[in-house]
Amino acid sequence: MHTFDERFEWGGIELHLDVKNGEIADCQLFTDSLTPGPLEILASQLIGQTYHSETLYQFVTNQAEVDPSHQAMYQDIALWLRHALA
Repeated sequence: MHTFDERFEWGGIELHLDVKNGEIADCQLFTDSLTPGPLEILASQLIGQTYHSETLYQFVTNQAEVDPSHQAMYQDIALWLRHALA
């Protein structure tokens, strides 16, 4: 289990990733954000993704295009994961 945590202007995140054979097998995300919905969706979408900094950066960045109303949140998470996994 890989655990990461960070505090952003919009709230804190604690992310637990279970990785098997280079792929995210399970993901749990805890947050005190006032808008947890997009984060819960993102956590479920991370399952099956390759556990690699650039791959996850691109994946989360793409979510910002799909959900522009939470673009800043996704961009924060994408940059954070890129740095945390590097």
